[in-house]
Amino acid sequence: MVKDVILSQPILGKDIGLPSTNRSIAGGPLYGKAEVLVACKSVRVSVLTRKATDNIQDLCFTEDDIAELIQRAVQSGRYKSSEWCQTGRTITARSWVACDAYSVSRDEWNEAAGKSFLTEYYVKFGIGKTGLVLLVVSCHL
Repeated sequence: MVKDVILSQPILGKDIGLPSTNRSIAGGPLYGKAEVLVACKSVRVSVLTRKATDNIQDLCFTEDDIAELIQRAVQSGRYKSSEWCQTGRTITARSWVACDAYSVSRDEWNEAAGKSFLTEYYVKFGIGKTGLVLLVVSCHL
């Protein structure tokens, strides 16, 4: 039997159930704006999926860049959805994070064009059980 391991913190005041075949979570966003802004300033960033790691490396983003993008997302981005995201699997366990997904735009300088362009990003994240880690599941253009 495979055990489900939840890596994200409990969502107070919301009955989000456990991961199932329907991974969407109604009633989002799961994490409050103030809670996310505090986390962006005071915790570390942990990228949990191989695809997110590859995308972040391609973007040449640092942990600070990711935290700034998440901060911008909750302040001025567009909330898309909330869902359970599987972040790992072994023979005996699957790990899950309850995530909020946002799209967010910011100006990016293009050296070849000699000017900046508005660039839209998609970011999906949760907050770890202890509240000390931002768990990034997806971050890409």
